[in-house]
Amino acid sequence: MDDWKHVEKVCTYLKLFFDFVNILTTPTYPTASAFYQEVSKVQLKLTYVAMSNDLFISNLTKPLKEKFDIYWRDCFLILAIVVIMDPRFKMKLVEFSFMEKMLEYGLR
Repeated sequence: MDDWKHVEKVCTYLKLFFDFVNILTTPTYPTASAFYQEVSKVQLKLTYVAMSNDLFISNLTKPLKEKFDIYWRDCFLILAIVVIMDPRFKMKLVEFSFMEKMLEYGLR
């Protein structure tokens, strides 16, 4: 019975990646701000799940989060600059993301 609970939990997290990939592979290409928003969601969810009390889920996602963080560290500023240049968002989306990051690391 525990195996099915693990499968159910993993499926809920895989849906996040499924939705992300669907946005990236649509016939119309996503804007940089849409891409930034989706990648931010994935990063935030991975951080949350990696700190989970459920050892199975936590141990499963920690290596994925470490690899994702390497990617995120390399492209975060470039994406943030592109989003700032988008007149619809300007600094609001980036400020929100930085606020989440600051709260995550206890800097605020």
